[in-house]
Formats: sequence, structure tokens, C-alpha cells
Amino acid sequence: MKTFKFIFSILFSQGFLFSSALAADIQPHQAHYNLDIKELNMAGMATSRGGDFFLRIEKTCTSWVLASQFSFNLESEDNIPVSMVMLGQWEETLDGHSMSFKSQTIINGGIVDLYEGVSNNSKDGSEGLLYLTQPTQTTLPLPANTYFPLSATIYSLENIKQGKAVLNYTLYDGAARDAVRVSDLLVGKSVQPKDLPNEVKPYIKGEGWKIITSFFNYDEPDGEATSTHTTDIYENGITTELKISNSQITAVGKLMQFEALPVPDCN
Repeated sequence: MKTFKFIFSILFSQGFLFSSALAADIQPHQAHYNLDIKELNMAGMATSRGGDFFLRIEKTCTSWVLASQFSFNLESEDNIPVSMVMLGQWEETLDGHSMSFKSQTIINGGIVDLYEGVSNNSKDGSEGLLYLTQPTQTTLPLPANTYFPLSATIYSLENIKQGKAVLNYTLYDGAARDAVRVSDLLVGKSVQPKDLPNEVKPYIKGEGWKIITSFFNYDEPDGEATSTHTTDIYENGITTELKISNSQITAVGKLMQFEALPVPDCN
């Protein structure tokens, strides 16, 4: 199941490393993407019937509250339907120093993976701790300067605005025990796909970029990427199109539904 953990980062590992000064730039929203499975190389699986990705980003006066659901339907070589669902919940403080999380992988209604806990970073980024309550209670160190999902994105977008084309950082997203190494590569301006929902069009008038995000095992700095995500993302954090690729699956996501969520008045 290790491959699927990287899919959890589908949008958040865009470089969501974030400062509270930039928090107002991210538009709270919820979005639904239809997933078209282009390639399937999972052992025992014959075909795919497609999938869906749901994302919700809310902002409160103290934190970001995030939820995602990635699901797709497969058929085994024995013609048995297989339903796979990855659920993620995060609450990350606006300063990016603390995150609570819960992630689950469910196959045909049964939980096969569950991670839950709290992760914290020191204010100077020199050290971090991970407190897991599931699957077992344990405390683990995080590498120095580890970032959490939403705060990673803003770091990436801020640096891209400043003209940087390559970014490298460490991410912990709550989908496993270990942090991962991430590399963002700017490859061009975003291209608006056809048939975008009318609701999203007023929110994609700013700058947008096409970014390739690659994930690496933290303890294998010279290893090959375990997964790559290509996204068309705008400066306010809205993604209009995405592609996920790894050794087992290649999926392309098309934005089907969009709803802007209110920004709280914290004055």
C-alpha cells in the first residue's frame, strides 16, 4: 500500500510551505475532480473504471482545516470489483508549526491502513516531533525544517512568484511514519483546460503555473522518484488540472465542480 500514500499528497505536496503573512492569498474552496486512469500496472488488477478526487480547504481564525477523498474502482483479473478509497483529514495552524491528521486507506469497505496523530515543529525549524496514536502509540523525530501540507504549498508559490524554478524541501503529510523529500520544478505557465466550471472562472484570473512535483524516500537521497504529480495551479492555491504518475498508476484529473468558501472575519 505504500504507493497509495503518495497519492494523498496529490494537491498539498505542491509546495504548501506557508507563512501566516501569505495566508490570505489562499482561497478556501472545495473541488471535485474526475479521474481518468490512463495506465494501470497493479498486480492482480486488470482494468479501471475511473475515479474521483474531492478536496476541501477551509480557513478559521487559527488554522486551516483540510479534507480529501481519493477513490477509484478497479476490476481484478478474476473479474472481481475492487473499490479503493483514501481519506485524509488535517488541521494545520496558520503559523505552520503544528498539525493534527488522520489518513485511511480502505479497500472494499475494510480499512487496510490508518495513521492518526499530531506533528509539531519548533519555531526555528531546527527540530520536530511526530506523536502517533494509530496504528500504534509512538513518538518519532521529524527531520529539521520539515513542512506540513498547506504550509508547504505557500512556500512553493511564494518562491515561484519570486522567479525560482526549482525548490527542494522535506514534507510530512500524515500518510505514513516517515517524512518524504520533495522537489518542485516549474515547467511553464498553466493552461486553462476547456469546459471549466463557471464557478471557478472568477478565481483563476491571477498568475498560474504548471509544476512537476516529485517525491523521494527521505532515507534515499540519490534514489529515483516514487511518484510525480503535474498540476496547473494558480497563485491562490486553486488547481484546475492534475496528473499523478507512479510505477502502478497514471491518472489525469479534470475539475468538474467548484465552490468558493468564505474567508473568516477575524478582526
